[in-house]
Order: sequence, then structure tokens, then C-alpha cells
Amino acid sequence: MNRSPTFFERYYILRGEYDYYTNFNVSARYSRSISRVNLSNALRNLVKKYPCFAVSFFRVNDKDLEEDGKNFVMKPLQQVKFDDVVAFHKISKFDETTLEYIDQFVVKVGIENSPLWRIIVMEEEETGRQYLTFYCDHAIFDGTSGGLFHDKLLLELNEVESNQSELQFAENLHTLDDSFEIPHVNEAGLALYDSSVSFALYETASRLLVPGWIKNYISSIYQNWYPSKYYVDVSKNPMYRYKPTRKSTPTKFKLLKFSPAEVRGMLSRCKQNGLTLTPYVIVIALQCLQETIMKGTSQEVATSSESAPIEHSSETIIAINNRRFLPEAHAEEFGLMVSPVEVALPPFQKFDKLDDLFPTMAHVGKVMTSGIEANYGSKIVGLLKYVKVGDFLKEKLDQSSSRQTLDVSNLGNKSYIHGSWEAEEFIFSQSQGVGTHFGISLVSTSKSGLNIVFGYLEEYAKFQDETESFIKLYRQRLLDEDANLR
Repeated sequence: MNRSPTFFERYYILRGEYDYYTNFNVSARYSRSISRVNLSNALRNLVKKYPCFAVSFFRVNDKDLEEDGKNFVMKPLQQVKFDDVVAFHKISKFDETTLEYIDQFVVKVGIENSPLWRIIVMEEEETGRQYLTFYCDHAIFDGTSGGLFHDKLLLELNEVESNQSELQFAENLHTLDDSFEIPHVNEAGLALYDSSVSFALYETASRLLVPGWIKNYISSIYQNWYPSKYYVDVSKNPMYRYKPTRKSTPTKFKLLKFSPAEVRGMLSRCKQNGLTLTPYVIVIALQCLQETIMKGTSQEVATSSESAPIEHSSETIIAINNRRFLPEAHAEEFGLMVSPVEVALPPFQKFDKLDDLFPTMAHVGKVMTSGIEANYGSKIVGLLKYVKVGDFLKEKLDQSSSRQTLDVSNLGNKSYIHGSWEAEEFIFSQSQGVGTHFGISLVSTSKSGLNIVFGYLEEYAKFQDETESFIKLYRQRLLDEDANLR
């Protein structure tokens, strides 16, 4: 009834256990009120159907780093009680402060009767609106899983309401019996991460063994033969850097809300230019960051080193849902099925109107498409099988070059309706961890529009004016309302 973790699960286990990351969370506002009674009954049914909500990873010894996480095994929990995983709170308003409150929680593995997820139901005191937040460890859940949780929970809320008998509070959500089956490894999904030995050797050599000046020289020759306005010359415009990477760094957040009408305007501009929303929000974010926060840090570094400010290039990581590569039966499956697409861009030149950014958006879209088609990001993730994960994470620390600029996760437009139960609004947020300086997490519904959460490291809090300028400029340019662009 036990199984060993996959290489990817081991990575996330160690990342969480050694304080490189806190959690990711997906919050939703439902069309109807949630109580302890209806929620407990719905959760009991959900946990019974999906065994991933009643397991954790446990140590067989204390040699986490020596054995690189292979000393963990997934085991079923003897029981799960409602009050151990669910909390109800009153709040003044669901805003950035709420997201920072949620971000502090870490769901640890290896605790008896403690699954890898939690729920907080928060009710705004003035409006009475409730937000149900699902937060979890990343080892067996991804962002899509967070959205699916709400879909399945709404289904169960509708089902228990249809039951003719009067509901009673269900204290026990799970009690282990002989019928329980441990979640199996999704072999088809895991196969996507297969990296050949030759691929591993090539990537290792190109990334670690070839000196930077040689790679830059080869790139410059290629640029001379095949000129591109998106060529990144790191000798002139190095990748964005700021402080050395530290773990246990809290994440700060800003929440931007866009009405359905405003979203339709964005999508219309995207459609007219042959774009999807993701490249649109990425390029505008990077351009606004360059004018505000990145400019502020560059000036600070220049002042302290008595040098001229530098215009930096950027590296963006875009999260891709790997379920797209699998049979349709896996489309609504809980699990860890993600891969990255990387996009590097040179600094933006001064422009007069939003239209000037559309070619760059098209370029980002092409890089995304080619990266997805080649499944290159999954193969890069697969290289974790050939390294010691603990060392890989530790080597990120105290290096100013180990963070990339921006990570972007788009959960898409969600339409979850079961009977009279509907998820009317979603908010998606996550810890920055040790991966990037900034993050953008977005999700939308047709009823409430688009919510974008901008995450940034606490060390940027001193750039308050620049951060506020970024948020203002980002909203204006997403809506094409910036007077300076006319």
C-alpha cells in the first residue's frame, strides 16, 4: 500500500521540507454560502473518491540529503479530521494582505494524519462574501489541480444537497480501510519527462562546461548571419540580477482585478493581432517592470558601485500544463504535470504606443508554441533525474545569478457550475521561492473577469513607489489607457 516518490515528487518534497518554498493556493468565491455541515459532507465524499487527499510522504530514515529524498515513501493516512484541515476566519477584505497571510503556511510531509492540503474559508465582515482557499504542498498537486479541486468540491456540494436525509456535521473525512488504494504514478505523464543520456550530456556541457564567452561568441556569429531584434547580447545587457538568492524569503503581493468588459477588450486586441492572452500580459509586464522596479534597482546598484545604470535583459519562465499531451481521460486528473517554457528578451526600446509591443508579443507566442510542440521544457525537467536535488537547490543560494526574472502561470478561464453551485470568481497565488524575482499568476471567470496576482520578493518592499508605479502602469497598458502612449 506504499510507493516511492517519482524524481519530480522528490524535488518538491525537498523544496518544501528545506524552506525553499511555502505553497501555492487557489481561492474561489462561490454563488452560495458554505457551512461546516455542507462542507464537511462534501469533503468526505471528495476524499473518498480521490485518494491523493488522504496520503502523505513519510521518512524511512533521516538521511534526506544523503539519499536525495529517496528515503521517503508515500503512505495512506489512518484518518483525516475536518478540523485538522479546515479553518473558518472573518476578514475585513480579501486583498493583498490576505494573500500574504496565506503565503506563510507550509504543509509539511511526514506528519501522521496530516494530508498535503488545507482549506481556509474566509468571510468578509462587511459584504458577507466567502472565499474558499485551497492551499497545498506542490509534491502531488499543481495549479490545474487547484482549479480541479474547486470543480470537484462544487460537484459534491450539489450532490450532498440533493440527498433527501438531513445532513449532520461529518467530523471524520477519511478512515483507512482495506479498500483504499494509494495513488498510482501516472506513467504516461511521467514519460513526458524522459531525457536521453545524450540529451543530458549535451545540456550539461552547453550549460555548465562551455565558458560563457564562447557561448556569447557563437551567438554573436549566428546573429551576424541571421539578424534578430530579439537577440540577447548579455555582454551589453546582462540578465536581470539584484540580491543574492536566499531561502525563506517572504513573498509580497499586489492584486489586479479586471471586469468582464475589460477582459473582452484585452481579448479583442489579442485576436486582432493574432495573439493569445499569455504573451500579451507577459510582454506588457516586462516592459512596465523595466520602466519601474528594475530601473530602481539598477540605479541603486549603480550608485553603490559608482557606475552607470544598466539596462537588463530578462528571462521569463512560463508554466505549461502537460495534460495537453495526454489522452483526454487525463484532462481532469489531479497530479503534478507541469513543465516550463523559457523566453529570453533584450531590453525594450522606447516606444510611443501599445501597438509597438505587438511584434514582441508575437515572438513570445512563437517561442511558446515551438517549446510546447518540442516538449523541450519537460526534457529539461527530466534532467533532475541525473542530479542530486538537494545540491541543486542549495547551489541556488547566495548567487545573484540563480534567479530568473519572471514566472507566469495562467490557469485560464474557469467555468465550474453544478446545479445552483457556481465558482463566480477565482484568485490564484503562489510563493516566489528561490526561482524568480517576480511572478504573475492569472485566472478568470466569465462572471467576475480576470484576476492577476503580482508576486515579488520582500526585498523589493523598499521600492514602494516603483512598485505602485508598476501596478498603475501595468493596468493602464493592459487596458491601453496610458495617455503617454497616445
